[in-house]
Amino acid sequence: MPIHIQTLVKRADFQQIKAHGQRVSTQGFVVQYMPWPTPGLALGFTCSRALGGAVARNRARRRLKAAVDRAVRLNPSAQMGPQGVACVVVGKMPIFDIKFKHLIKDIQLAFTQVGVECPLSITT
Repeated sequence: MPIHIQTLVKRADFQQIKAHGQRVSTQGFVVQYMPWPTPGLALGFTCSRALGGAVARNRARRRLKAAVDRAVRLNPSAQMGPQGVACVVVGKMPIFDIKFKHLIKDIQLAFTQVGVECPLSITT
């Protein structure tokens, strides 16, 4: 059964996850997560101005969204428990230098620590 994915849009949700959630850090991004009252996966993406201007931040967000799509949304083997989880994926500076296939593998490993099982069989 595919994972039900919601989008986080409220600033208060992002701040709550940052303040009370746990973190998984990789080379190109940080995943901040916490239990969520609704079942499924609630996702949000953000990048700070340290990455550059609006064009660079949007490019980084698009890369992260595409990697999450390949690892979770489009992966028929992706599974998670009955408990809902909210995740905010925060882009970090070397995001532009990482090859996309390595970014997907990092997403899969980080989300496995969060509680979303994404088998490592997806390649680009």
